[in-house]
Amino acid sequence: TTFMAYMGLMQQYHKSFSKANGDNPVQQAIDALKSHGDRVDDFYDEFQEYKDMEDMQ
Repeated sequence: TTFMAYMGLMQQYHKSFSKANGDNPVQQAIDALKSHGDRVDDFYDEFQEYKDMEDMQ
């Protein structure tokens, strides 16, 4: 579900900040948020009635 995908991204987001290795946590967080945005867009594409309810164009 979209909610589960969101929770998975939040876990990745928090993990990226708690890692003390050579990874770039800021970039990982940005990538995670971009990925989440894509999933939200997909969700709205699949559920046009939600878009209509929220009066989104």
